[in-house]
Amino acid sequence: LKVIIDEADRLNMLVGDLLSLSRMQSGKMVLHPGNFNITQAARSILNTYKIMEDEEGYTFKLNCSANYIVNGDEEKIKQVISNLVTNAIKFAGEDKTIILSLKRRGKYVICRVEDHGVGIAPEELNHVWERYYRASSNMVRSSEGSGLGLSIVKKIVETLNIDLDIRSELNKGTIVTLTLPLK
Repeated sequence: LKVIIDEADRLNMLVGDLLSLSRMQSGKMVLHPGNFNITQAARSILNTYKIMEDEEGYTFKLNCSANYIVNGDEEKIKQVISNLVTNAIKFAGEDKTIILSLKRRGKYVICRVEDHGVGIAPEELNHVWERYYRASSNMVRSSEGSGLGLSIVKKIVETLNIDLDIRSELNKGTIVTLTLPLK
């Protein structure tokens, strides 16, 4: 029964990801722009992973010295950050640490998701945003995702006109950075 429930959940996630991607590609994604507290959103996102700290030894850190109010679609931006954290978990490395940082830079908040894991080879960096692409690096956790998470991230940030950057070094980890406009 547990296997059936797990597989049903996995298929439900796959269908949800496919629907999200389809809406984005057809231009039917509805945006709800507004001002929201990205610091509170980041705390909320990391709280959803609390069970992994308790049961699997992961550490999730939020580095942020202030409450930042940004402008954008809160649910879409939370989806982006959550997908980036989920991806970082898969490649976290032996320390099983994921760091989410928020820092003000001029009229923007820089949001970084960082892991200290296996990293991504330079020739593969541009491909990680493609649907179903899997980097050749060894994952810490078995992959349970749809293979669409990062392509959804890319499509959302393009639609919201958010700068996205990825830097990685083999055996040292990966940092993905979003640049969000302050209110």
